[in-house]
Amino acid sequence: MKLKDETDLLRETNRQLLEQNEQCAHQFESLQSEFTREMARLKLAHNEVITGMKTTRGVEITEIYRAHASEMARLHHAHLEALARQSLAFADAGTTRMPKELRAA
Repeated sequence: MKLKDETDLLRETNRQLLEQNEQCAHQFESLQSEFTREMARLKLAHNEVITGMKTTRGVEITEIYRAHASEMARLHHAHLEALARQSLAFADAGTTRMPKELRAA
């Protein structure tokens, strides 16, 4: 084979490799773009799940807090009623001191 033929063959091989390289680069950019879009979609879905969990948990916590606050208010009201009855009983007994039998209990 002559030197010119070998040079031509190498140039043709080089041209084909450059074409393949360009096609691969284009495919890589396309796949990278698709990957980036998919990762963004997954991150958004993940954030929606986390937000949903926080919202759900927040609702549960709010409901628990409301139930607790309601029970505390009920107990506080019952305690105030008991104190009022006790004060009336002391007033009826003509004293402001708690009788010994109640202090012992």
